[in-house]
Amino acid sequence: MVCQFIRTVLIGVLVSFLNTGLAMDFSQKEKDLEGYILSGFLSKHFGTKEKYNEQNHGLGYMTLDGLFGGAYKNSLGKTSVYGGKEFQSDPYKLGPVELRALFDLGAVTGYKKPITPVAMPGLGVSLNDYMLALGLIPPIKDVTPATLSLQLRKKF
Repeated sequence: MVCQFIRTVLIGVLVSFLNTGLAMDFSQKEKDLEGYILSGFLSKHFGTKEKYNEQNHGLGYMTLDGLFGGAYKNSLGKTSVYGGKEFQSDPYKLGPVELRALFDLGAVTGYKKPITPVAMPGLGVSLNDYMLALGLIPPIKDVTPATLSLQLRKKF
């Protein structure tokens, strides 16, 4: 009951956040409207014989300053809602490709606890308006084995 209430509140906050963006006055500077559309995740769980859903379909949004939120079908087959802040290093440029260290702090629903805190290091590879973000979730006893996640992002 509590978990369902929290999930409903988080979905409501996400929908309000996204809806606010759609109702904005488009006379603002174009840069004020920029951000990233986030895909769900591809994941790979290591060191376990358990079967997990490795294709985590979903959708999210991240502002240019790193605030993000979204929803996806998690590795247990449940709907998860997530939100938080991403910190990025300055890019290392290899021609048109940029590499960045990423660090996400946030929370997610849909696992053993109603809300699970998340701290995930990663690597971002950007080319033009696209970024692939590879994250590492370390093994957490009685929660998850070591997991790699891959997310596609499109800047708009």
